[in-house]
Amino acid sequence: MAASSSINFIAPNLSQLVTAKLDETNYLMWLSQIVPVLKSHDLMGFVDGSPPCPSQFLIDDQGKPTTTLNPDQTCLANKFAFPSRSRINRLKWLLQMLNQGSMKCATYLDSAKQLAAQLGVVGKTIDDDDLIAYIVSGLNHSYHPFVTSLSFATRDKALSFEDFQAELLSFELLLETLQQKAKIPTKSHPQTFQPPYYSKKPAPNTKSYPSPRPNHSQQTFNTSRIPCQICGKPNHQALDCFHRMDYAFQGRHPPTQLAAMVAHTNATHVVEDPWFIDSGANQHITTNLEQLTLA
Repeated sequence: MAASSSINFIAPNLSQLVTAKLDETNYLMWLSQIVPVLKSHDLMGFVDGSPPCPSQFLIDDQGKPTTTLNPDQTCLANKFAFPSRSRINRLKWLLQMLNQGSMKCATYLDSAKQLAAQLGVVGKTIDDDDLIAYIVSGLNHSYHPFVTSLSFATRDKALSFEDFQAELLSFELLLETLQQKAKIPTKSHPQTFQPPYYSKKPAPNTKSYPSPRPNHSQQTFNTSRIPCQICGKPNHQALDCFHRMDYAFQGRHPPTQLAAMVAHTNATHVVEDPWFIDSGANQHITTNLEQLTLA
């Protein structure tokens, strides 16, 4: 009795054969890896549609279709896409509450398309206008200029989802370019040269030289910090003080030269008609003849 031999089919692990994960930048690389794998395992026909699709209804002995649905067509749909009311409401709620958050626009669009595809499987097809409205309502605040231009744009025909996707990805690329330019640091101003005599401490291992005296013609005084030497008040110098000549305010005697100058000024100022205090004398002397009574 000959032993019967059986051949077990082992499905290939595509993650080891196809290293590139498909995205919007590596389609040609991914295509060059996935096509040889599908052809080597006789799976390419299921992708390009060359084998005939199973009939939706069962075939009788005469080769004519019956009214009985083919279980191969409905088993997967009944398990993963059963059109229940609760499932439809949940998918609609997820689509309405969709928010971009920290996702890139490509990932955000894929999430919206996946929910729309699940609704289409259960018989609730979402058209492009409604899908675009759901996506726009969940965009971040940085996309408000794009939403404004999209709302007020004048178009001859309705915007397709493919055109909307291309415009949104282009605006995202523009935002990333502007953010990268804003992060470039500006050139700092060169440090102002400081003369050696302004430093408080001498440099180590160097000889200290006497600091040059500044030119008095270019020297400026900061009168807001030094108080007046006479009255002690700030914001003015002793030369401009109001009490500069008031020696009584200063509490000291005037200089000898100033006292002599004042005495000389008082001596030269003669009063024409001086008055004298009555001393009780019966005879007086005067230099004015008009005041004399001549007998």
